[in-house]
Amino acid sequence: TSHVWSPVGEKCQARFAQGPEDNRSSISECYLRWAFKAGKEYFYAAASARGELSRDSFTIFFDPRGPARLGTVGRYYWVSGSLGPDGTLGLARGETSREDKGLAGRWARSGDETAIELRVPYAIFEATSWPASGDLGISIWWIHVSSDGRRTNLMWSEDGHPWNPRWYGVVRLQARPDESRLPYMTRVR
Repeated sequence: TSHVWSPVGEKCQARFAQGPEDNRSSISECYLRWAFKAGKEYFYAAASARGELSRDSFTIFFDPRGPARLGTVGRYYWVSGSLGPDGTLGLARGETSREDKGLAGRWARSGDETAIELRVPYAIFEATSWPASGDLGISIWWIHVSSDGRRTNLMWSEDGHPWNPRWYGVVRLQARPDESRLPYMTRVR
């Protein structure tokens, strides 16, 4: 609870390559908050979500390059997933990753709230630990499918197609989880 929680589900985050598009009846139809943690061998992510997510899927992208190269075209890695039955998460590594040993996750629902936790081995992005710089490029792409089949793409930081690290956000390693020294991204058009 003391970690920084980042939203994925604000009206401005409902967009895709063609621009803004929100097919939810309201933001409470699908709204997530994410927190991240660095472990010895694993990257951990947790989400607290509202809404009916049983038809949804997601992809988390990683760009472990140094800070000077974040936000530029280059190689990236990803993990895709969906909520399976009985609290399981269906997870799969992207084709740029060689190894996924230890990739795991679970979810639990209580009323309208869903808690999601996943463990991603650093080997997914060909590393053995958190990047030495302290910054890790991250992107979250949540695909919400409403009960009537309407699709809404919820993008954590992207302003276009997610298969490009130019618009990924950054998760910064901090000594304390409640420090407020996270980087900000400003886009000018």
